[in-house]
Amino acid sequence: MKKLHIILLLVLIFAVIGFFFLQANSFSFALVRAGLNPGDVETIEHSYDSVMKEFKVIKTSSKKHEIVLALVAKDSIGFWKVRNAREASPIRPNLVGIAWMRSAGAKRFTHTENAIFENEWHYAYYGTNAVKLIEFLPGIKSI
Repeated sequence: MKKLHIILLLVLIFAVIGFFFLQANSFSFALVRAGLNPGDVETIEHSYDSVMKEFKVIKTSSKKHEIVLALVAKDSIGFWKVRNAREASPIRPNLVGIAWMRSAGAKRFTHTENAIFENEWHYAYYGTNAVKLIEFLPGIKSI
């Protein structure tokens, strides 16, 4: 009976170690499962969504495309998953864009009014065909 307890304890220890190993490397595993290159990653945006789950917008590559933008998010148990990926199109082979929405909440001024729901739209572009650097002067708000 003691031998069975020791074996079960060892299995449990290895399962916990395996879980934490998979969780620590889930970002790279998620990119590989989506066909993306985990060795070519540039983080464009790293933030939290409206329910405080972590996400990243990254530039990476794949076997078919030199530029891929991907939205990668953490789930509730801490594993990363590729939610959305955009690749270059034949029309614009050197420019890739991705968009994501973040719920900003609801406003209600009195209990009899209907709530006003607000959302934030975010866009990111990555390309290799720039003519010049885009500069914003003081007081100009980027859209």
